[in-house]
Amino acid sequence: MRQLFLNALRLLRSPKMAKAYGRWLISQAYYDNSPIAVGEFLSFSEYWLWRNGLDAEEIALSDACYSVCSKPSAALDVGANIGFFSLALSKAGFDSVIPFEPVPLTVQRLRRNLARNPTVSERIIALNFGLGDFRGPVQFEESRQSPGQNRIAIATSPTRRDTSFCKIESLDEALTNLGIREIGFLKLDVEGFESAVVQGEKNSLFQHARFFP
Repeated sequence: MRQLFLNALRLLRSPKMAKAYGRWLISQAYYDNSPIAVGEFLSFSEYWLWRNGLDAEEIALSDACYSVCSKPSAALDVGANIGFFSLALSKAGFDSVIPFEPVPLTVQRLRRNLARNPTVSERIIALNFGLGDFRGPVQFEESRQSPGQNRIAIATSPTRRDTSFCKIESLDEALTNLGIREIGFLKLDVEGFESAVVQGEKNSLFQHARFFP
């Protein structure tokens, strides 16, 4: 029985099965009775995590923030992963949505999910770099089983995960290059490095901001 379990586990984690997950397992969230479809999962566990899409509270929060922000307004999704929240922000009505995702494999999956939702993603520009308080390359730890936990590698903490070098820019620099002067909504989910992203903004952008944990 144990050997049968191990064989099944190897099958579930094989590259061929990962391709099958990405092609056939689709998670849908319903926003105003219309679906947002997201796939490109690397494992069954990743699909299972996202099987029900976004929480109702997350959708309500994006709606509420759009309703009170000045127009036109941009939304930033920092740590976008495969795009569920970016698509929801576009559905909420933001004029532009900018997802930031530093890991190349993840941003490829993100862009394929944008292509799955052409009417929603026309206002979304996905960028393949992360945000921090400096500019330069950093080493990221990558979790193939749970890519949402990809994070900056800590020099004093040895890892058995795959690693890759990814590009980081400051928030100030990114906003200047994008021509954005005002942000209506900023979502941060960067595995414990949120403070570094905020410290990369030196122009008092957050002086009157409201923060939601």
